[in-house]
Amino acid sequence: MKIFKLTLFLLLGSISLSAGEVDTSYTNGKFLYSGIGSGFGSFKDVGTSPLTYQGISAIVPLGFLLDNAKYNFELNTTLSYLGGSAANYYTLQYFSGELNVSYLRSIPLFTTPKLKFQTGARLSTGVSGTYNPSYQNASFNIDYYASLYAGAKMIYLFERPERDFKISFLRYHLPHRQYAVHFCLDIPVLLFNGRPTHPYVIEDDMEIFNRHYFLGGFHLRSNLGIKRYLKNGNAFEISYVWDMLTTGSKDLYLLETASHNLLMSLYFKLD
Repeated sequence: MKIFKLTLFLLLGSISLSAGEVDTSYTNGKFLYSGIGSGFGSFKDVGTSPLTYQGISAIVPLGFLLDNAKYNFELNTTLSYLGGSAANYYTLQYFSGELNVSYLRSIPLFTTPKLKFQTGARLSTGVSGTYNPSYQNASFNIDYYASLYAGAKMIYLFERPERDFKISFLRYHLPHRQYAVHFCLDIPVLLFNGRPTHPYVIEDDMEIFNRHYFLGGFHLRSNLGIKRYLKNGNAFEISYVWDMLTTGSKDLYLLETASHNLLMSLYFKLD
């Protein structure tokens, strides 16, 4: 019974919020960050097969963040991977690399010392590829894409105050902690695709660079996480990242992907 009470007390203490004003200066500054995440995802490319591949996914972001009370500027590159299988036999490797730049500005009407609402835009451009040896001369493919998003972000800041307590004859100390919970959503405004002009069955290897370019599709992304700020100004973040893409075209140009990843990131303060 004592163990249960102790566990309950520690859990409640770890999520208790400071009732006073929060000093938000620790969130401001310039940061370099990197992370690694893993989860599961799915992939379908009608240009090669009607099968949907499912398997393990991974993401590795690396970027720069400038954050202050008025705006948020971010420049990063993200590498993604999916190793999937279909029909308990076929295997596929999907990889992508993209460059992202975003600018979000705080909305004064909805912003308080503890809560920030930000809106703005994000531009993303990248290249992706697939490899499936079972497709023989259609085993390898490259796609190009560029996207413009309307971005929104909500950030809630809270603190866990320093606390000493005693249960039975045991004494415990909970140090002061500073946190930020966030939710980001990118809603597509414009999606530009460069897909093969053929269903990958080629006679000349140089045909792999021939592309059909078109506008359309839907690419939605979200990020929900919590960040803990350290005494030296650095931070550690854990977040759930969801990504969904469809090129929209209901023919051999149709490409659909989705992934769910648990991402852990380290932020290093530069100033």
